[in-house]
Amino acid sequence: MNSVFRYLASTHDKPLRVALGIGCCCFLWGMRVPGYDLNWMAAGALLFTLALLFILLRITTRSIANYRNQKRDSAPRIMDGVRVWLLYPSAAVFLAMLGMNGIPFKVAFALSRSSLDRFAMSHPSSERIKDKHWIGLFSFASADRDPTRLQLTFDKDEILWGRRGFYFSPSGAPVGSSYYYDQEALGGGWFVWHYGGW
Repeated sequence: MNSVFRYLASTHDKPLRVALGIGCCCFLWGMRVPGYDLNWMAAGALLFTLALLFILLRITTRSIANYRNQKRDSAPRIMDGVRVWLLYPSAAVFLAMLGMNGIPFKVAFALSRSSLDRFAMSHPSSERIKDKHWIGLFSFASADRDPTRLQLTFDKDEILWGRRGFYFSPSGAPVGSSYYYDQEALGGGWFVWHYGGW
């Protein structure tokens, strides 16, 4: 117990850095799809919560250590390592800005564009793929083609229902459909769509 107490009162911040680093990766991966991938977002939120608890435990432990060792010079200063702790709000603000501007999705789409184009050009017009498959950085539950478009549906659900995905229009023009509650052109005949489920 004393060794745990000493560690929490120390300046070793590796667990905090690891939790924030992996948490940021989870958030970025979760934000790569429109509407976010909730499983990865939840994993990122859990790691950020653990990082915050680590900071609070460290402050509490140092406060106790200072109270016990008021007359000793060896007592740790409560705010030692505050520069590292500031990574927490900095990372949170940075991720929020990226998410609000859709940057992770735009980057993922740009990196996956060549793979998506190859799939769109090679996919037979009468074939329907129902099995989960990856194209670039995106996982899809199904792929359907009709004469006007190739529709790809993300392998994720919305809260509480609804779907999102891409479709490719060979003509480059948007496809009118009551299934698409909203859609946005991404360039080169690609569109991202959302079905709300109502």
